[in-house]
Amino acid sequence: YFSRKDARLVATIREQAGEKIEIVEEGNLTVDGVRFPKTQFYYKDGKLLHRFFVTEVEVNNALEAGVFDIPEKKK
Repeated sequence: YFSRKDARLVATIREQAGEKIEIVEEGNLTVDGVRFPKTQFYYKDGKLLHRFFVTEVEVNNALEAGVFDIPEKKK
């Protein structure tokens, strides 16, 4: 689900083993230009399963070019 106000992702529904889990994000942290959710709430059938609080984020240093092989697009 996306916010009508600013088009930001606010919730996701994932299906695992036939069960739907809704993940709702609140707030955000921006570290080195990368946005992370500050809090995630996990729900199943409308009931809160657990909360995940992000208190600190460390972004890895950039990798040097050529570290990964990138497959060519099939023609």
